[in-house]
Amino acid sequence: MSFGYSLNSFINTKYHEAIRQAWADEVAKHQALRLEMNHDEAIWEEKRAEHQEQERERQDNENKRWEAIRQGWATEVAKHQALRLKMNQDEAVWEERRAKHEEEERERHEDEIRKREGISWEGLTAARCSRYETREYTAVLSHVPLGFDAVEECRKKAINIHGRDLLPSRCEDQVSNYLQEIPESTNHPAFVGNLRASYGTLECGL
Repeated sequence: MSFGYSLNSFINTKYHEAIRQAWADEVAKHQALRLEMNHDEAIWEEKRAEHQEQERERQDNENKRWEAIRQGWATEVAKHQALRLKMNQDEAVWEERRAKHEEEERERHEDEIRKREGISWEGLTAARCSRYETREYTAVLSHVPLGFDAVEECRKKAINIHGRDLLPSRCEDQVSNYLQEIPESTNHPAFVGNLRASYGTLECGL
């Protein structure tokens, strides 16, 4: 073997060794970089998962909050509807009672008018002259229905004397107990009271 060949072999060996070492260094660097990247990726994935979990919890809490608000609103709407229904029912009952009361009042008023029409003056009698140009007349107020204030009816019941409708100047109840009558046309009892009333007329001279 010549010296030149041996030198070339040595140089080639060193060269290839340097190349292999450089390549090994590059591989090591690449593996270290890859390991670092994997580590960073793992940290990022962990943070991403944590962020997703936090976002999910936040969304769940938000959904629960809105659901609570919706439920509260639905409850308030239900209460309002129930209250409105009760108010409508109460209003209907009140309207029914009002209509019934008005009907009863109308019937009572018509009944009073009908009964009052039966009240009459009887036995109109001229009495003494009480003062100049004033003569007293007396009459008996008859057929005052049960429950009516006979004295009040007397004060309001006019009578025609000589073409003039006159109200009594005074009403006197001359019987303590009224006599009960049952008219043939009705089953309701009526009362007759001798309520004497005085009327002034222009008949008395000097």
